[in-house]
Amino acid sequence: MNRLALTLRPAALETPTSFLSRLAARNGCPDKVSFCYDLGLDLIAISNGERSAIEDLCHFAGLPNDAFAKTAVIKTTKMSCRVGQELFENLTLNRVEIRVCPKCQLEQHQLSSDLWAKVHKMHWQVPQIHSCYLHNEKLLTITAKSHHILRFDSSSAIRSAWNEIRNADSPLTADSFDN
Repeated sequence: MNRLALTLRPAALETPTSFLSRLAARNGCPDKVSFCYDLGLDLIAISNGERSAIEDLCHFAGLPNDAFAKTAVIKTTKMSCRVGQELFENLTLNRVEIRVCPKCQLEQHQLSSDLWAKVHKMHWQVPQIHSCYLHNEKLLTITAKSHHILRFDSSSAIRSAWNEIRNADSPLTADSFDN
């Protein structure tokens, strides 16, 4: 296996699947399923946090093998997973739809219009988190619930929903409990 000529660094708290999506975009692939197929990477194994599959990804990207030690979502049982030292029930970490903060995405776009510069943050996938702690904006769901393998492709979802992200205006408003 050779290292890719076009690589990038993982962002803080970025999952391997988000990084893989950005790496595929960086290398001109339309989606990460095609990218994995071309490189012989096992997308399901990466999304389940299997060490050897993540090490293969790290090798192609020129990263240390432990680059995702704290952010890989490791399937531990049929109903639970681990991220770093934290255990989650599957319902506590939403893996069937992609949510983003429109303001975070627009800030990233101001720094670079390249698709691979738009990071999908891990904490946006916790269903109990409804808003961005930086912007106090409601998170925007940009993919429909699906069990298809493309649900893991955050870069493709961001590209497809870019107009919706750009036009989103969803500041939080106080409800009766806040008054």
